[in-house]
Amino acid sequence: MDFNLWVLLRGLAVGALFGALPVIVGATRNQRRLGRWGFLACVAGSLVLGLFLAIPTAIVSVWLILRADRRAAAARQSAAQNRRRYADVQTYPLPLARGRRSA
Repeated sequence: MDFNLWVLLRGLAVGALFGALPVIVGATRNQRRLGRWGFLACVAGSLVLGLFLAIPTAIVSVWLILRADRRAAAARQSAAQNRRRYADVQTYPLPLARGRRSA
């Protein structure tokens, strides 16, 4: 019984250690949800196969966070370009009415 508890605690500790990387990267890149999911995946993977699954899970989680951050930045840039494009279209002046006098 003591050995099984030791293995479980060691798996949790290793998973938490490697799971901290996605949490930190997710927090700095405004992808906290993906960071938390990466942490949980690292802990679960560490419980199943130890380091053999915790390390690749951490790497894949960080890659997904960075990819999501790049996509969000591209979407923000595209939205800004669209706003500028529509603002340029709507800036044409109206023609002045001729022959009218104000009272």
